[in-house]
Amino acid sequence: NGEFTFFQIEHDLGYTFYWDSIKVYYEGNGTTTPDTPDTPDTPDTPTPAVTELSLIEGGKGKFSFVVASGYTGEVNKAIVEITTSLEKIGIEVETLQDTKDTVTECEVLVGSVGTRGDQYKIDEHSLGYEGYIIKLIDGKVLILGGSESALLDAIAEFKKDILGLTKKTPSIDSAVMTEEKNVEKIQDDYTIKSVTIAESDLRDYVITTSGQAEAEETARAIQEHFYKKIGVWLDIVDTAEGEKAISIIQTNAK
Repeated sequence: NGEFTFFQIEHDLGYTFYWDSIKVYYEGNGTTTPDTPDTPDTPDTPTPAVTELSLIEGGKGKFSFVVASGYTGEVNKAIVEITTSLEKIGIEVETLQDTKDTVTECEVLVGSVGTRGDQYKIDEHSLGYEGYIIKLIDGKVLILGGSESALLDAIAEFKKDILGLTKKTPSIDSAVMTEEKNVEKIQDDYTIKSVTIAESDLRDYVITTSGQAEAEETARAIQEHFYKKIGVWLDIVDTAEGEKAISIIQTNAK
C-alpha cells in the first residue's frame, strides 16, 4: 500500500550503515491554547506586481548577481563563467555579496539568499533533489535548486534561455525576464511515497548524533540518502529532547 517501516540503508557508494536502536521522543498532551486574534491593521494600497524585468538593454547590463553563501566553488564558477562571457561581448555585470548593504534595484538571486526579504526565502528542499525554479518575484529573479547539482542546472538554463548566451553568441542587445519565462521543475516522481517509523511519518523526525562528532558523517549520509530516494529532508541535531528522532548510537561502515 506504499507505507512500510524499515530501518536499513544501503548507501549508493556500496556500503551499508547499521546502528543499534531508534529512539522516539515525545512529550506534551497535544492540546494548545488558542491565541487571541490581533486587531486587523488598515490594509495598505497594494503595489502593482512586476511582470517583466529588463536584464540587458541596449547592449548594457542592468542587473547584478547575488550569490548565497554555503555552496562549493562550482556555483561561483558557473556565475563567473557567465559574467566573463558577457564581458567579452561588452556587457558588465557585477556579483554582489549576500549582505543588506549591497541591495540594488535589479538583481538575480542565486541560491538561498537571506538578505533580500522573506518572499525569496523558499525552502529549497521542497523542490526535490533534482528540482529547481527560475522565477520572477517582486522585481527580482530567483534561481533556486533542491540540491547544488540542480542549482547548477538552473544556472545553465538561465544562461541559455533567459540571457540567450552561448559560446557562439556575438552580442546581446536585450534580455527580459517575464512571468511567462518562469521555470518550476518540482521533483515528485519518487517510487516510495511514504515511510513510517513507529507509526509516525518519517517527515516528523530529526536525526540526532547524540553529541558524537564521529556520527556526523553517518548522519549526513543518511540525510542525503533519504532526500535523494524519497524526497524527505531530515535535520541533523546534537540532541532531540521533545522531538521524534532517529538516534545514531553506534556506526559501523562496511
